[in-house]
Parts: sequence; C-alpha cells; structure tokens
Amino acid sequence: MPRELHTQARRDRDRLDLASLTPEEGVRLRQRVDTALEMTSRRPFLLRASLAASAAAGALVALLLLKAPPTPGWYEAQTGEHCLRGDGDSVSVLDDCRDPVVLAMAPATATLDNGTNLTWLAGDVRLQRGRALFAVEPQGNSDPFRVRVSHGAIVALGTSFQVVQREMRGNVEVHAGRVLFEWTDGAPSNELGPGQRLSWPRQETPTAVPPSATPQHPSKLSPKPPPKARPEPQSGRDHAAPLAAAQSAALPRSQ
Repeated sequence: MPRELHTQARRDRDRLDLASLTPEEGVRLRQRVDTALEMTSRRPFLLRASLAASAAAGALVALLLLKAPPTPGWYEAQTGEHCLRGDGDSVSVLDDCRDPVVLAMAPATATLDNGTNLTWLAGDVRLQRGRALFAVEPQGNSDPFRVRVSHGAIVALGTSFQVVQREMRGNVEVHAGRVLFEWTDGAPSNELGPGQRLSWPRQETPTAVPPSATPQHPSKLSPKPPPKARPEPQSGRDHAAPLAAAQSAALPRSQ
C-alpha cells in the first residue's frame, strides 16, 4: 500500500498544472507533496506515511478547486470575449464595451448589449438586466429553450426574439416563429407571433360596468307628460277692437 501511494503521489506531482496558481502557492504545494513522498519512502513509519500522503493529496485537490478559474460550460463566447465578466453561473457585458458580444448556448445564440447580465438557472437562462437577441433552433421533442425574466418565462421553439429587462419591467418582441409567455402569477399564458410584442408588468385597466341593456316593453314605461302649448300671439286686428270700445265708452253722450 505505501508503495502504491508513493507512486501515485509522484504521478500526481508530475501531472500538476500550476498555471492557475501564483509562484509562491506552487512552491508551497510542491514542498508538501515532496514531503509526503519522503515520508512514504521510510518503511518504519508506514502508517504515518499513508496518513500524510492522503492529507497531502486532499490538500492538493482542495487548493486546485479553489484556485482554478471557473469554466461555466453553459455558454461559449463567439465574439467579444474580452468584454465579459463572470463567476461561473453568471456572465455580464462591460458597460463600456464597443464590440458585439455573441454567446452560443445550445440550442440558442444570444447577442448581448452593453451592461447585460445573464444567469444559468436550473437549465434555463435568466436575463437579470439589459437587452438580448435570441435565435433558437427547432427542438422537436426536446425540452424547450426558456428565458426567465422578472414576471415570467419566455418559451421558444425555433424562433427569434428580443428581450429587454429593466428594473421590474420589460418586454419581448418576436421577430420570427412563435413564443409562449408564462406568467409567474398564474395568469393564462400569451402566445406571440412575428411582429407582436408583450410588456410586463401586465397593464390591467378596470372595466366600467355598463348599464342594464335589457329592453323594456313600452307598456311598462312611465308615460311622459304632454308638452305645454305655447300661447299664440294676437294679431293687430284683435288688439284694435278692445281699444276702440274703451275709447267710445270714455266719450260723453249727446243729449
């Protein structure tokens, strides 16, 4: 057993890639591995050597895992790699980048604007902020490609669409094919085609309740009062007769 540990530790030392470590970390790591090799070569201390070699190997693996640069794997930069910053599950485009940034994430290709941030979340892509143009290849019977946003998820099958996400608001515009927007609040999904656009949050305008449109029978309607007749103006002849009678009554009668 110690001989096998000794041989394996030597092979691990030879295969060790120190590109991701600083020079000081590389020197310290090699010293620990060499110490473990020396201890395994001393037969009087077989048990101690085995434990030391195991500890050294564990420290080697832990250090490599901590210092190795993240390899996301869920996307591949086709252009503009120098404008990207990320930590494995998230990638962002620098605000001052002037070059186009295109990411390949099978089965889709995404073209990102400055300041855009994408996150890999349980097999889906989440647009945290910014603007992205997605071109998705047809999937057949495979799981559909999804882009999550603040108020739902965009489900695409062989389509091209643009998504904009701001602070708790955004929109999706379909260029080709069809997408399905699934609301997180459980509202019915919306299907969109070429040239159609959907925004969130949903704009819900209250609908005024219309008056009752049930027709009533004429007999049930209250009768309207007849219109008042206007007095007809009197002619000049009508005014002259009373005036003549008054004048004759005022004149003295002859004896």
